[in-house]
Amino acid sequence: MTTAERGAGVYATSVLISENGYPHDSELLEGYARELSLGVLMTNHGGPSGGWACAGRSAFWAPGGQQVVSAVGTGDCLVIARRRQGIWQGQMQELSLDD
Repeated sequence: MTTAERGAGVYATSVLISENGYPHDSELLEGYARELSLGVLMTNHGGPSGGWACAGRSAFWAPGGQQVVSAVGTGDCLVIARRRQGIWQGQMQELSLDD
């Protein structure tokens, strides 16, 4: 029995995806939302890491596959998705984490 069959509502991922890999990997995650009827949260690293140029662009797809919110690129930000009265809404808040 899968976690979706056991009642999970969200699949949350923490990933390190480059610009080149982003189209393929985000398409896979959108497909999970569509095929499994789960909300899918992708948190992607938003800056360089060990020689990798990460794409950032963290996102959330509602059950069914519709993208609700996405970060615009790299940098520090918070991606927020919420469902109120059956309607998904999203917002992206840029953060300043520099001291």
